Amino acid sequence: MRENVFRKGVVLGAIFLFIGAVVAPNVISDTTSLGKTWYVDDNNIEGPWDGTQEFPYQHIKEAINATTAGDTVRVYNGTYYENIIIDKPNLKIIGNASDSTIINGSNECEVIKIITGGGLVENLCIRDSGVLDSGVAIRASDIIIRHSDIVHNFHGIMLNSFECDNITIEYSNISNNKYSGIRLIDFCENNEILHCDIKDNGVGIFLMDCKLNEISYNHIENNKKFGIAVQGIDSHNNRISNNDIKENDQGIICWSCGKNNILSNNLIDNNIQASFRSSTRQNWNGNYWQPRHLPFINEIFNFPIPYPIFGTRGMPPFDHPWINFDKAPSMDEN
Repeated sequence: MRENVFRKGVVLGAIFLFIGAVVAPNVISDTTSLGKTWYVDDNNIEGPWDGTQEFPYQHIKEAINATTAGDTVRVYNGTYYENIIIDKPNLKIIGNASDSTIINGSNECEVIKIITGGGLVENLCIRDSGVLDSGVAIRASDIIIRHSDIVHNFHGIMLNSFECDNITIEYSNISNNKYSGIRLIDFCENNEILHCDIKDNGVGIFLMDCKLNEISYNHIENNKKFGIAVQGIDSHNNRISNNDIKENDQGIICWSCGKNNILSNNLIDNNIQASFRSSTRQNWNGNYWQPRHLPFINEIFNFPIPYPIFGTRGMPPFDHPWINFDKAPSMDEN
């Protein structure tokens, strides 16, 4: 009898130990994922500084140095003359509002460099990078940038590594950057650029050797060279859809790239609406073109005729003129 009781006790003990081993790590993980919130206020000049709401840090760098993975840094209104590196996983940097919470890089290197994944940058104005640098330079994955102004940099946002995947840039103003608003190079995949105003840059969005990215629902306007430029043989299966692309020197150019889907955009009053060089396999479909091609025929028959897109086929010096078509252009703005 005693042996049976002992055996039952051993079995029950083993079961409880197993449950504890499984559940305990999950409990710790959940607690850690909540993180701690640190505060920054440039008006706290005299201290003390401990990152609390009562005694916030004066500089964003100090708050980041104090954080651990999963923490949040809340930045009060002000102008912070800093160049910061986000090197903790799942770190959130959140300002009060993009028109009043400003990180100014003082024309030195990147304003924000992100080298660990899972983070969030929100409600900030990020401006004045170094001469050849970016407002936000990303070399990590699973990042969200939203509700921010990225202005007056050389590149607004730069994704520059095969590690850059699952990055979302949304609801942001990316304007007046000297060379490019958003630049993706070197095998960036599965990223999204959504609902942004991308205006008055050298190039609005530039992709080189990047695939499976989505560029949708953006206003891309008055960029000095190209609204969207896609280049490189490894640039394929990108989706460019439902964008307003207006008054750029050239709306869209595809250059020596694979097949991409260019769908349901509004291309209006660009000096050159679209062109291609050695990129004849693009899927153009359902785009609205203004001015339209042979509008009187569209009006007489109330049926869209294919819209011609002029470019070249073959590689220099053996390239020659070629035409692609938007086979079913929209007759009304999308």
